[in-house]
Amino acid sequence: QPPEGFEDLELTLTAPGLCVYRSSDAMCRIPPKSRGVVIGDLFTREDTPRPIATFDAATALNILSTRGRSLLSSHWGQYVAISRSPESGDTHVLRDPSGGLPCYILRHRDAIYIGSDIALLFSAARTRPSVDSTRLLRFLFAFDLRTPETCLAGVEELLAGCALDLGGARNASTPVWSPWDHVQASDERGQSPERLANTLDACVRAWTQVYRRPLLTVSGGLDSSILAACLVATDATASYLTLATEDPVGDERVFARALADHLHLDLREDGYAMADIDLETPTSAHLPRPTLHALSAAEYACRRRHTDMIGANALMTGIGGDNVFCSMSSATPILDRWRVEGPGVSVWRTLNDVCHLTGCSYLQAGRMATARALSGKTAYRWEGNPQFLNLDALRAARFDLNHPWLAAPNGALPGKAAHIAKLVRIQATIDGFPRRGAPPQIHPLLSQPVVETCLAVPTWAWIAGGQNRSVARQAFADRLPELILNRRTKGGPDSFAFDIVDTHRARLRERLLDGELARRGLLDLDALDAALHPDRTVRALDYMRLSALIEAETWTRRMSDGWVTAPPEGMRTGPS
Repeated sequence: QPPEGFEDLELTLTAPGLCVYRSSDAMCRIPPKSRGVVIGDLFTREDTPRPIATFDAATALNILSTRGRSLLSSHWGQYVAISRSPESGDTHVLRDPSGGLPCYILRHRDAIYIGSDIALLFSAARTRPSVDSTRLLRFLFAFDLRTPETCLAGVEELLAGCALDLGGARNASTPVWSPWDHVQASDERGQSPERLANTLDACVRAWTQVYRRPLLTVSGGLDSSILAACLVATDATASYLTLATEDPVGDERVFARALADHLHLDLREDGYAMADIDLETPTSAHLPRPTLHALSAAEYACRRRHTDMIGANALMTGIGGDNVFCSMSSATPILDRWRVEGPGVSVWRTLNDVCHLTGCSYLQAGRMATARALSGKTAYRWEGNPQFLNLDALRAARFDLNHPWLAAPNGALPGKAAHIAKLVRIQATIDGFPRRGAPPQIHPLLSQPVVETCLAVPTWAWIAGGQNRSVARQAFADRLPELILNRRTKGGPDSFAFDIVDTHRARLRERLLDGELARRGLLDLDALDAALHPDRTVRALDYMRLSALIEAETWTRRMSDGWVTAPPEGMRTGPS
């Protein structure tokens, strides 16, 4: 008998002590003798990747014998693989490196529940969520560092590129894919813009073989524009949407229109609306962390309207472009090139690129690179944000800000460590959409072949000519308009978050000063009182932090009531 809430799911795999359910639209592959499943989207590793519906016997046996690890080199996609060892009876779970399909773990009593939907896990376990104050404080301090811990007691996340072995004394996750395995000190082939363009084209084409009617949100920025250029080269029936704020900083329609004119796109335009904001309902109600901001609700509502109107079966975004294409403004590329190639003309060329990119002088850039070299530090050091948090509570908690990908090997280059830290950072933002009621969200730039191709590119190549994401710009130089290729500034929806805070300022002040976060001793109430005082103007640097805190407050109140939901008509990120 399926647990409550599982009536619409299919029982896919059973074994002693193991049941696997999946949503009816989730792709599923069963190796021989039904000893394992792969749930999600999976593609072959070929010049022209194709979606996989089943495995041949040899491939299936290889997957089973390696506990799913062989998938990391033979395939790619967004998936979770579950296999069972016939000898030991152990269960093995592997999550792909893109992190596209969430994988949460709920331990309750003598059972372990694993899935992509938190509400279903609690339903299966017949228990209710409980907020862990220490975990919540750590999240608020380092919200952009994804760790196995969530903000709910007993709930963990299997990180992207990790595996979980269950059985006997083993009951822990292990990293099985590392970005460091794809870093090359210097490879002219790796710097090829043509190689990047071919990889992107192949991955986007593969995605459109599964999702024939995608809706791509375009801002007129480089990353989403590159995806648009890839999409028009496929035979998919794609649609395009740009969102604007009333503030000119967040209105990028001039760039989106230039892209549409150049690529002959049928562009839809819409905007953020205050009517879509409900501060009584957390946007992150379906997640084990208050990841989102209130402004996300308006974005979701807008996208839902358009996906419904056009019948889109996938929502594509350019999320991750800055991270994958190594957008940075520091002197570390100078140090990287010096260590690889030694002193010479090439280092001076990179010095000039850094100065042109950042606007600093040769002396300033040289000093920064020298200071980094003399520090002897290679690994990236993650910095938290204590703004508006209780400093005494932070000191008592003593958080260890680590991630498997941040562990730099001997001889690692500091610039590449910073590049990989960007890949860690983006993992904290891609599971935000609710998982029910609308097409899945796809982030093609985070496809494993694209990430691995970009990791092979040295940091100095990414800033060649004094432009960030230089290799990506070169790769699509003949396919995008000059207005976008040479663009150096970027807007965004932050101004709408400012409007939300200003509109609901009195309510925010009351909620934060006398709410769940304050009751748990997590906030600096004096600092918040000063920031939201009616007689003072909110500082520009405070808006986004206040927006994040009110989402955390609303989420904590909801979870403290003991239940998890997804917002109605929500956007899910993929199969369950």
